[in-house]
Amino acid sequence: MEKQKKNPEELLRSGKPIVISPNGYSMYPLMVPGRDKVMIVPVTMKKPVNHDIVLFRREGSILVIHRVVKIRRAADGTRLFYIVGDNQKEIEGPVKESQICGTVTGIIRKGKKQDISVKPVYSEETGSWQIGAWIRSDTQGIGTITCICPDGSFAALGHGINDYDLGVSMEISGGSIYRAD
Repeated sequence: MEKQKKNPEELLRSGKPIVISPNGYSMYPLMVPGRDKVMIVPVTMKKPVNHDIVLFRREGSILVIHRVVKIRRAADGTRLFYIVGDNQKEIEGPVKESQICGTVTGIIRKGKKQDISVKPVYSEETGSWQIGAWIRSDTQGIGTITCICPDGSFAALGHGINDYDLGVSMEISGGSIYRAD
């Protein structure tokens, strides 16, 4: 008999927390498909507030995991949410409170639970949301020669590593040796 897949929205609306694997890169680099799993609790357990990450259903469409960046009150007193992915610029909204199924409480990465407590800030200068961390994807250097001598001793010729954007040498106080086959 084939095992039936449970609907995450139904589970959350029935009061059960869930763990799901996100798809897409709208929440990159916080969430990466195929690497991370996301822990989500029903809104009855954690009512979403500004900067929370929520799971919501787009009107007549798909389930989406994005961050709340603004909350307003409708004329009837219900809350309206404005939501955006960490890797996006377009704010989506208003999203009705009834469209939100759950609040993300953590990420499971490499089998370890990580709580989420990031408060991004919108930069008018760049037109993007920022978390106050400068992530480098690239460094530059001239080259390194490393060898292990026949007697088992280690030898290396090192060099400075430069930050291209700042035009300065980076201070490095340690390193590691990796086996190469």
